Amino acid sequence: MPRRTTRLLLLLLATVSAGLAIAPRAGARPKAPAPYHWATGDDVALVVDVLQMQGDPNLLEKLAQRYGDRAAGGQFVPIPTTEKLLPRFPQMGDKVTLVSVLGVAKTAVIGFGIKRGTTEIHLQILLEPVKGVSEALVVIGGKVAPGAKLLAVPKLDPRQPGLPERLNDVRSVLLAKSRGKAAGLLGKLKLGARHVQIVPGRFGPSSTTLVSLAVPRRKQEVLSALAFLDEVGLVSAIVEAPQVGLRRYPLRALVDVDGDGVDEVLYTSAYDKGAYQMLAKWDGEAWRQIVLAGDGE
Repeated sequence: MPRRTTRLLLLLLATVSAGLAIAPRAGARPKAPAPYHWATGDDVALVVDVLQMQGDPNLLEKLAQRYGDRAAGGQFVPIPTTEKLLPRFPQMGDKVTLVSVLGVAKTAVIGFGIKRGTTEIHLQILLEPVKGVSEALVVIGGKVAPGAKLLAVPKLDPRQPGLPERLNDVRSVLLAKSRGKAAGLLGKLKLGARHVQIVPGRFGPSSTTLVSLAVPRRKQEVLSALAFLDEVGLVSAIVEAPQVGLRRYPLRALVDVDGDGVDEVLYTSAYDKGAYQMLAKWDGEAWRQIVLAGDGE
């Protein structure tokens, strides 16, 4: 059993044995967490990281202050379910929806906790494990299509016919959207399959392809970008503009969460001192970036 999950469950048991109630108490509670989150775990429990709450942007800070220094340094501190600052939904025993590579599943809340990361305060919701699921998109209160499933992003095959020409076309269209140092590098680079992820999908009214660029440079710097292309190969939308810095944006999966015919994009925003799991979602007019989980300096 992984040490982290074991520690979480032991702390929850200690909370119960100390005489704290484990049934939800009636009364006014804050609104629910934001709709989308990320969960990781094993066959003991899944842990949902909540970084944003609807209705009260200071709620996580209030919880962290209430439980004091015990939540510092990344230590998980159990929260009794009688705590009025906990959301109205989900409460103990409520079902939330998971979307994984296996499809859609529902599972129950079995506990709550709080911890302080390096820069973020994390409300953590513990869920009953789901067989075969070690990570999943968690949807709290939002619409989920019955057939939703995380679709892994394949690696680009360097032997693919016509790939050099296609990569040069990608370089050219990204160059047209670049400025400064990024433009200078893109103007003379020769891209290889190891530098780019190119993924076809259903990305709204004008986008058919998603491109993630990551070209290592000196001193941990990376030339990176995340953009959508239309059917003729031109840039139709930019999620992360071409830049030279410490961040890169590896793609994780595609998923049509709500069944609207547009694929959402799961990706990581990673840098030398941390990483965040992100969801890019089309809102009908533009691509919106949603922070699911993570921490960093």
